[in-house]
Amino acid sequence: MHGINRRAAIKNGFHNFLEIMFNFWGALFGWMSAYLLLFHRVIPMIKQSGLNLVLSDFILAFISFISISGFLPFILMENAAKIKKVAEYARVKLG
Repeated sequence: MHGINRRAAIKNGFHNFLEIMFNFWGALFGWMSAYLLLFHRVIPMIKQSGLNLVLSDFILAFISFISISGFLPFILMENAAKIKKVAEYARVKLG
């Protein structure tokens, strides 16, 4: 069979598909949150009385940035792994 492992190729292909879809939805979420921030928060604020940003605006801007740049899946997976480690440590310590 020419040294091709079909199961590994299928598994790798499915993993690549999931990665592409996860990045696609992350970027879409980022663009939607950037649109929301810009057109429903910042521009109306400037037209009314000036720019009075609050913490939630900066959080939304940060989420937009990491989503559009493609880091949202990485950050989510890294934090999920950390939460899993903490939960496992607590389970072992608590018995």
